[in-house]
Amino acid sequence: MRVLLAVLAGLLITSCGSNEAPVAKPGLDGARDIATAWYEAVVDGDADGACRLMSASMRTKVTTDNQASDCENGIRQYFATVDETAKRQMQAKDFTVTPDGANHAYVRINRSWRAPTFEESWAQGRWGISGIIT
Repeated sequence: MRVLLAVLAGLLITSCGSNEAPVAKPGLDGARDIATAWYEAVVDGDADGACRLMSASMRTKVTTDNQASDCENGIRQYFATVDETAKRQMQAKDFTVTPDGANHAYVRINRSWRAPTFEESWAQGRWGISGIIT
């Protein structure tokens, strides 16, 4: 089975989101903070929290790509497909968040990797959530 190598996470924080959604800080620290919060929510099983951090278009993509009834179930269904070795690494939270400009951040498990494209990461069973932090 493929091991999860990388997580590409860029999140769009919308003004119409939940009051519980964190407010993005400007610049690289904001990208790092939001990407870290999203990744931790996913590996902690907080699908609702992860979905609140995503843009409407990305919630729709997660739902559609996983043939789920909503974003939360889409994230749960995807996480269920990740092999056990990768899950253990993810749950150990042995990861690094590296901002790549103010709008995107790469989240990766701490091992050798190359950043996949969005299409490649999603097609190969790796996280590939992309958007813009405002």
